[in-house]
Amino acid sequence: IVLDEPEANVDEKIIRRISRSIATARDRGAVVVVTAQSDTFVPVASKVLVLSQTSRSRLFESAAAYAAHRAERAARKSFDVSAGEAA
Repeated sequence: IVLDEPEANVDEKIIRRISRSIATARDRGAVVVVTAQSDTFVPVASKVLVLSQTSRSRLFESAAAYAAHRAERAARKSFDVSAGEAA
């Protein structure tokens, strides 16, 4: 199953239903979700592929690995901002 921007123009209730459906379908086979809203479906992802025009693309072998990467980047940005303000 390939879903392109499944969260576009739908409310939160429908997004939750889509997430549950993705989780069910994922357990039966492959599901590919293309979205700019990465945090919406990461909790039900088994792998996360991030495509980027400005940096290298990267495959994360689990949603947890992707979440850890995002947290690390946020901490690094926070540190950079703090260091810049202190200068």
